[in-house]
Amino acid sequence: MHQYAVKYPSGRKIWSSLRAIDSRLEKGIGSMKKIRTLGAWAGYLAALVQAVAFVWYCSEVFSKEAHTNPISWWLWLGETLVGLLIYVDRTRDMPKWLNEAVAFVGVVLVASYLSVRMFLGDAAVILAPVEPIDVGAAVTAIAAFWFWLLTRKKWGAGAAIWVFQIALITAAFPLIRATFVDPSAEPFWPWALWTVSFCLQFLCAAFRWDGFETLPNPLNYAITHGLVAWIIWQGVAP
Repeated sequence: MHQYAVKYPSGRKIWSSLRAIDSRLEKGIGSMKKIRTLGAWAGYLAALVQAVAFVWYCSEVFSKEAHTNPISWWLWLGETLVGLLIYVDRTRDMPKWLNEAVAFVGVVLVASYLSVRMFLGDAAVILAPVEPIDVGAAVTAIAAFWFWLLTRKKWGAGAAIWVFQIALITAAFPLIRATFVDPSAEPFWPWALWTVSFCLQFLCAAFRWDGFETLPNPLNYAITHGLVAWIIWQGVAP
């Protein structure tokens, strides 16, 4: 019978292999840290762009140059707060929810201004862009929001977050419809900047990944705000 000698790797080769594996792991971890850092910068930049857009938009609204549909802004008043609370509850990662916080402050300013003007005698002007279909959209948005509120614990965050997207879309409908009717009623650049801001927030959530629940909201906002910007840019009117 032939006997074969079994050759075992030397200690030097084993140590060399372990060091190679360790080096690859360090490179992988380093790359992940760079991606997360890039995501953080995207989140902070999103909040900055959001703030610039609201300053620009408020100057247009406060000077009565913009004639926006108030229904969407009043609905967003509640939904941006809920969106912020969802983010803060889902993640303690500031870059992800900072943009939502800035958006909430801006929505409070615009919605409050429109409300004050309406109660001070400008109701006819403030409500001029509103049509009966907008009221129907508002009812649908509120119903979807309450359905989400009642089912989020039973269904879990994963399924319930998609119900919340229905509320966001229907809330944006009145303003999108009014802008389609009269593109000159809205300024272009704030909506373009908001679109960029929410795209950056989406990248932040993707690069600092801790679950898909933080992705739908900024993606939804980016699409709806981008649609408004596109309508204004095209000057579409029936």
